[in-house]
Amino acid sequence: MAWRRGRLTNQRLPNVGPQPGKVLEMDHCDTSAMATESRLDAAMEVVSQDVQPGEVVPYRIVNTGTINLICGLPYRLERQTDDGWAPMNAGMPFRLIGFGVRPGRCHELRARIPDDAPGGLYRLIASVGSDHVSGRVEISGEFSITIGS
Repeated sequence: MAWRRGRLTNQRLPNVGPQPGKVLEMDHCDTSAMATESRLDAAMEVVSQDVQPGEVVPYRIVNTGTINLICGLPYRLERQTDDGWAPMNAGMPFRLIGFGVRPGRCHELRARIPDDAPGGLYRLIASVGSDHVSGRVEISGEFSITIGS
């Protein structure tokens, strides 16, 4: 194998299929040029628009772009106030797990609403990234909490 500027060229791989001993030759493998003009495109869909304190709200991360995305369990929960958006789950721990989301597909997750959450307009915020482009993008979805309905 010959490495040159991050590119694998003239790679010869033994065939492990039904014809042992045969060699498969590849011209090159260039992952650095895979998604040079792609960008992160995603949306969030909150499944339940009207929930109560203590409930679990399902939401979807929808890949609206052309490259594979990675999403995780962390989210921010915010409540709208007269002064803007106030955080409701600051410091909440999350397991760090990554889920792949292919273009045109979605991944459903859940957010827990605190038992003492006051009524009002809320939003969930999550971020997605990709192995194919740098950076992350934040997406959000809004819903309402009603007390005692």
